[in-house]
Amino acid sequence: MELLESDRKPIRADLELALGHAYEAADQGAKALAVFRNLYFTMPLSWEASQAEGELRKLAAVPQIQPPSFEERRTRADLLAKGKQFNEAASEYRDLLNEAPADNRLTIQMTMAEALRRAGRDKDARKALEAIPDATPEIKAQRLFNLGEIARGANDDDGFLRILDQLRQAAPTSSWLEQALLSAGNIYLLRRDYDRAIDSYRELQQRFPDGRRASYAHWKATWLSLRQGRRDDAEKV
Repeated sequence: MELLESDRKPIRADLELALGHAYEAADQGAKALAVFRNLYFTMPLSWEASQAEGELRKLAAVPQIQPPSFEERRTRADLLAKGKQFNEAASEYRDLLNEAPADNRLTIQMTMAEALRRAGRDKDARKALEAIPDATPEIKAQRLFNLGEIARGANDDDGFLRILDQLRQAAPTSSWLEQALLSAGNIYLLRRDYDRAIDSYRELQQRFPDGRRASYAHWKATWLSLRQGRRDDAEKV
């Protein structure tokens, strides 16, 4: 235990698992539980986290142990989503919904819906999104963006473009509109409707000149204008 504790930084999942087992073997259940809990909730993408889950079940009977906090569980869900483990993240978010404070509930609902969408579970994602009220302009914009991505994923380009128009009206300065305009440009590009692709990329660059997609959109509009023989437009862009 002393050896492992002295080598605990930078933190490593394999060392944490070994340390937890060492405390467990020394009948120091509370310390073992703390180590396993840290491993499970803050390193959920590691193989060791799955081992820690079993140990946590065994130690659940340790007296006076508090259940994991909402924030610990939220951290695990967020890290799973960041690691693209979307199915597992969606399940964690769903479990959190029953315990989420009122001021966090909408955010949890939205992140769950997005995890479902990114897991390819579009039917479940749509149902979750449609249950979310338009409580704020940002929530409405995020909901519309995700509904648009579901339509785009289903090759319903016309449905996507209708949602894009709603997004323009509801959130003209939102980063969600910026992302949707990029998707629109890409749709038109694949359709070989180059004039509309140019319009979408140009709209993105003009609405969000300081956005992280602005330089890419600027280049695409210029290149497509040249490809269409619109040299004057390309020089102006």
